[in-house]
Amino acid sequence: MKLLLVKEDDLATTRLTADHRMVREPRRPVEKLDEKYHDRFDSDTLFYDAFYDETRGETICIGPSLWNLYDPMRSGTCLLETAGNKSPVPFYIADKIRVGTATVLAKTSPGDTLLFESQEIGTVRIKVGESRNGFFTDLRVMQTMVRYDQLQWIVDWAAFHARVHKVNGILIYNHRSANFTSEQLLEALSAVEGLEAAAVVDWNFKRGPRGVVKGPLRWGPDAKFCQHGGIEHARQNFLRNAEAVLLCDVDELVICGGDRTVFELAHESSYGYVQFDGLYVNGPKSLWDLPCAERRHSQATTRAKSSEYFCCPRKYAVIPKRLSPDLQWTIHDVPGLPAEKFYLPRIQFRHFRHLNENWLAPRGWLEGPCIEDNILARDYQKVGWSNDATASEAATAGLDQIVSRRA
Repeated sequence: MKLLLVKEDDLATTRLTADHRMVREPRRPVEKLDEKYHDRFDSDTLFYDAFYDETRGETICIGPSLWNLYDPMRSGTCLLETAGNKSPVPFYIADKIRVGTATVLAKTSPGDTLLFESQEIGTVRIKVGESRNGFFTDLRVMQTMVRYDQLQWIVDWAAFHARVHKVNGILIYNHRSANFTSEQLLEALSAVEGLEAAAVVDWNFKRGPRGVVKGPLRWGPDAKFCQHGGIEHARQNFLRNAEAVLLCDVDELVICGGDRTVFELAHESSYGYVQFDGLYVNGPKSLWDLPCAERRHSQATTRAKSSEYFCCPRKYAVIPKRLSPDLQWTIHDVPGLPAEKFYLPRIQFRHFRHLNENWLAPRGWLEGPCIEDNILARDYQKVGWSNDATASEAATAGLDQIVSRRA
């Protein structure tokens, strides 16, 4: 099994410093900023990473939305510095959904330096890192970001999808998890039967300020760059050559009914893309009395009766080589592809309410009508689970020892 750990220093991150004349500024009006806004806002990360994409012959720089930096960057110049020589190279700038990119039309190698020179910003030195698009070649990959999760939940989530959907690659962005280290996470994934490759990326960037739903400070979560940036980095740095990709969170399990996998159905789609709904899964109220570390997916066997009650925003699966490389992937969809054309009701996911540390808001027991989830129960049996069991012994062997070795 191939394992890859990408530490913070392995990313070619570019930050704006006191030597530069500008940083990223909020778009939210001053009167709508709360006391925590600036602590959560990423003002100085220009690019998370930069690397050469061999498939397109371009050097890609990925960061948060540029916003006020967009025009100064676009009107500046770019130089490629190699062996002490500087030569101008063409480039273009783009602001996507909570993501900003600079694409340099030049071949580069890890260790090369790009110089963006802007009258308003100053000179920005960008070190070129490496592409990792060969790591998951021809694999069926599941990608997510973790922070407030238990290690056992992640192992169970990986084991379920490996058995039910033939996932054989896992890519996880670790956003400052407090319950385990990235090394422990990678070691735990190495024991999951069916996986051929697993990668963990340390993603140590600000999550971004939350949106405000009510009151005088009401404003959308426009500056939550971190998760969108991770997905864009995964798409362009890791997953171009993957056979297929499923994006879903650790507290979500995908089910199809019958013996088809989500990837088989994605392959049959006209564009290699399928979207699907989710329903909340419930369990006995006693689950909420358990410590988070003792909760499991398999303890919940009832779901919301219909989508009229507690329906979840859609998730999706893609065949990367069949989608335009210019299409952005976001948390819930691929903008630019009409949702209803690619919605497939035979695929659903189950969202487990009790697998939550209430980091955002309390998420309690469902009060709405629920029924036994027979499809989910059947898939539990495929993995060797029952409603009073945890994951298979093969997937969880040694997990307590891994956690106990945490430094």
